[in-house]
Amino acid sequence: MRYFIENSPRTIFWALALAGTCLAIGATTITDFDLWWHLKTGEIIWLWRQIPKFDIFSYTAGGNAWVNHEWLFQIISWLLYSKIGVNALVCLKLSLTILLTICLFKTFDLLANSKSAALWGCVIVLYGSADRILERPHLFSMVFIAFYCLSLHRFGNCVTTQKDCHPCESRDPNDNGNLWILPIIQVVWSNIHGGAIFGCELIIAFTIGETIQYFFAGPTPLSKNKLHHLWTISAASVLALCINPSGIDILLFSASHLKMQAILEHTQEWLPVLDPRFDGIVPQIIFRIILVATLISYLVNRKNVRLSH
Repeated sequence: MRYFIENSPRTIFWALALAGTCLAIGATTITDFDLWWHLKTGEIIWLWRQIPKFDIFSYTAGGNAWVNHEWLFQIISWLLYSKIGVNALVCLKLSLTILLTICLFKTFDLLANSKSAALWGCVIVLYGSADRILERPHLFSMVFIAFYCLSLHRFGNCVTTQKDCHPCESRDPNDNGNLWILPIIQVVWSNIHGGAIFGCELIIAFTIGETIQYFFAGPTPLSKNKLHHLWTISAASVLALCINPSGIDILLFSASHLKMQAILEHTQEWLPVLDPRFDGIVPQIIFRIILVATLISYLVNRKNVRLSH
């Protein structure tokens, strides 16, 4: 790790490296068959001016209740496809990949204070996620999760000691930053993908971690004002999650997947990380390495790790 921190590449190098990684992963042909179902649903919603509440496609389950938590993504995709063409969807995927990369790079740079470490971190994480960079609504969730992590780390990092101060930490310790943007994003997210529940979980987990650290000591706990702000944002985000056509049903729908054996056994995003079917997939192998490296990093830096991490 010291090599990557002490041997910083020139700005042009890491900029080109990140751009090349984004192009290699994001500017790819469409391979996911679910896209066409999303496009047809978006067309129906746009023409009917309403979101179907019952299954209109399935032969065996037609008429069953349908919680469509991806309706906004479907409309966006349909409008891009109908007005511009299929290449617009590839451009959307590339744009989201670039946003994901920016959030990752800024987060790594914030925590490591090294653009070189940030570069390598981005490249490794992006290739570890390559098989999930698809024209599907979960790509929005990936971007939002990265942005939430960046925002929360910025919020927490602004209380480190002057000795280790990053440019971000020069602000007033009681400055609440821009966390009010998170509940606003939460409203949009909850209408794009059911993964919006992870946004609330991230904020609440971060808040609980910082609260425990405040009462039981640890490295530079947050001020009481900042903790109050975090709990307010947590509550606002939970309320924002329910601002969608299905209301609280979006939470129940996500939980219902845990009872669907077919989905748990055959859908990639629901399979365990160590499932043997992933053994030959390079991105999944990289992902496993990242998990192990993360655990080792926590052990090595255990004295400086914040509970919110």
